[in-house]
Amino acid sequence: MQVSFNPNVSFRQQTAQMPLNTVTENIYAPKQDINKNGKSKFINGISDIAKFFASISEITKGVAKGLFYGGTTALATFGSFWLLGTVPKAMRSSKEALKEVIAHPMKHISKTGKGIATILSLSIATVHVIKGILNKNQRNANIDHKLQTGHNA
Repeated sequence: MQVSFNPNVSFRQQTAQMPLNTVTENIYAPKQDINKNGKSKFINGISDIAKFFASISEITKGVAKGLFYGGTTALATFGSFWLLGTVPKAMRSSKEALKEVIAHPMKHISKTGKGIATILSLSIATVHVIKGILNKNQRNANIDHKLQTGHNA
């Protein structure tokens, strides 16, 4: 087969847009606004209220879980630093030192222990707050999907 050069063929980008056929026009056309599709303002108002309460609910759950699990982690970390670090040192010292360590436990936990407990608790709390925000976005998307399609799938 012989290949020849055709000078009439141009590979430059064309500035005029080619008309699309009806199938591809439907696929690539921008989606219409919900109000233009016949949905009433009442339905949109109801969905906005539902999204508001879903948002508040999911973010509140995330913050509550973050506070609970972060606080639990901080207490466990403080307890482990106190029990495994401070108490054995005080037991080797004297009875007065042991009484002081038991009476004022936070005073005798090291700065490293306090720093590690703070970092761990804040990171766990942050993870739960972020999960709450992502759950809020998912619930809002489900509400929008139910509004547009009319079914619960």
